[in-house]
Amino acid sequence: MMIAVTGGLGSGKSTIARILAALLPAVFISSDAVCRLELTPGHEGFDQFVCGDGKRFLEKDGSLNRLTLSRAVFADRGLREKLEGILHPIVRKRIAEADPATGFLVAEVPLVYESGWQGDFSTIVCVRSRRNLTICRVAQRDFRSHEEIQNIMSAQMSPLEKERLADFCIDNSGTFCSTFEQVAFLALQLKGILKKR
Repeated sequence: MMIAVTGGLGSGKSTIARILAALLPAVFISSDAVCRLELTPGHEGFDQFVCGDGKRFLEKDGSLNRLTLSRAVFADRGLREKLEGILHPIVRKRIAEADPATGFLVAEVPLVYESGWQGDFSTIVCVRSRRNLTICRVAQRDFRSHEEIQNIMSAQMSPLEKERLADFCIDNSGTFCSTFEQVAFLALQLKGILKKR
């Protein structure tokens, strides 16, 4: 069973995806982690990006200045689309090539709907969180201003729309125990679905 975990910025989707993968158990892939790796020297994504618009983001040691790049990507839609055009096919290929030996694969895919990948998965889980809580989490984690965070959020699909399209939803607005209980129950449901196949 191919499961995508998605959600808005700062919703907690990475944590939920890892917990779900551990409980099933499942092969786990983080599309963000793949993108980070691909933007390091010696990788296909890095080479393609630097050959195009990426040279201006290079540090003296030959690596990318990720903070500057991140800010530029969310301020410049054209740059964002070019970078996604390089990275998304690589990520999609990695997910498709992964072998879910246990019967489950959990992929954290923030832009599953925006990228049109929903057909690649048998189940999509959306993680939601209250907007004010999300903004506080991201501000503490990424040291971004509230204005920056809201700009990033406005560039993405509405969390409510993602929730409407998903097969399951986890509310990550409460305590860790509350979230864990929801994920544990979801894992049981998914195991039951797989057994019936």
